[in-house]
Amino acid sequence: MQDRIGEIAPGKAADFLLIDLDVPKMRPLWDLTWELVRLADRSQIDAVFVAGKLRLWQGWPVDWDACAFLKEVDETAREVVARAPI
Repeated sequence: MQDRIGEIAPGKAADFLLIDLDVPKMRPLWDLTWELVRLADRSQIDAVFVAGKLRLWQGWPVDWDACAFLKEVDETAREVVARAPI
């Protein structure tokens, strides 16, 4: 797999996150790997790339309408709960 992964370079698979490190809890920054594991959280993820393609920007998909999907989910959930014998 070394010929396909392990670095960001032409011809390699590029799955990666763009993370905002310019937040108070990441200061001072001494050991990036350790502090990402210990201190970072999903609120710092600005972008998600899969196979080199931007998939999420600031928590929202870039190639489909998540707001419309969530509206549909809310409507369906209300209908299902209203019919539930609880």
